[in-house]
Amino acid sequence: SGNQPQIYNGTAVITENGKPALDFDGSNDELTTGATIRTATTFTVSREDDSDRGVIYGSVTNGLQYLRTGTGNVANFTNTNTLTHSITSGEHRLLYVNNPGTGTELGSNGGSTSSSNAATNAFANFAIGQKGNAFRMDGTIQEITIFGSDQSSNRTDIESDINTYFSIY
Repeated sequence: SGNQPQIYNGTAVITENGKPALDFDGSNDELTTGATIRTATTFTVSREDDSDRGVIYGSVTNGLQYLRTGTGNVANFTNTNTLTHSITSGEHRLLYVNNPGTGTELGSNGGSTSSSNAATNAFANFAIGQKGNAFRMDGTIQEITIFGSDQSSNRTDIESDINTYFSIY
């Protein structure tokens, strides 16, 4: 329980744009599942406080699998491949990762994407807020939607619905 992110700060529910958010402290907060999760497509609403710390999700047992924000980019690491995409540090954003097993696509805020041929489809010992027991998230996460199948053809509609609710861009 000591490693759980905050959702209540003692006086009020923590929010971003008026909607509840989990606040990760960058030192020990995490939500671990112990499960292997196939992440064909994910949509994530987050914001990092420290531009150097923003692991949104990853594998506890394989430190080379994760989605992480950093200074001016978001990176998806999939074992032997690193795919990066430019973002503005510290912004509240909607991230899109499509990784159906044949390649990876990465984008933010409904805009253009970066892509790569290499991919992996499963995260062993899936965790939110860290990877490989390191690089902890310092910021907020409001939503992670995981699909076990390719949702690239539905991207626009899914992002539109999420953006309407969270007022991101």
